[in-house]
Amino acid sequence: EHRELHSCPTRRSSDLSWQGWNGLARLMDLPVIQIGLLHDPLINGVIDMRGRTSISQLCTLLADAKAVVCPEGGIMHLAYAVNSPHVFVPRGPTRGKLFEYPGQHYIDSYICDICWSSAGEWYMDCPKGIDAACMRAITQARVVYHVQEGLNADMV
Repeated sequence: EHRELHSCPTRRSSDLSWQGWNGLARLMDLPVIQIGLLHDPLINGVIDMRGRTSISQLCTLLADAKAVVCPEGGIMHLAYAVNSPHVFVPRGPTRGKLFEYPGQHYIDSYICDICWSSAGEWYMDCPKGIDAACMRAITQARVVYHVQEGLNADMV
């Protein structure tokens, strides 16, 4: 059984995805493996697997991971497809039942209303003009808490 946390950070620093990746690894009690593309920003303190996995290897990593932390998107959907046991998704603009899978853990922001459908490029620029406050409100400590609680629940 693999005992690492897999994380897939955002590709752009200007978008509405969660920006708390740096520092997350040092707060975790698990080794953290970063997957993604070579041009994705490197997270401090991780095992760097960016650009080094095939789709088949990625599926195996996700299926065997103790936990996966990822934004709403491709990795979240793939983790569900391969029955990854613990997927944690920080989200603000996309919270709600439309973007949920059974068994996944959602770390939602409640700073403002859902905005994913209110503007054409909502994922790049905050439609409300408040600098993605919804995603900035999700702290690293909160993500770590959810991961630990989710993993501890399985041990009971």
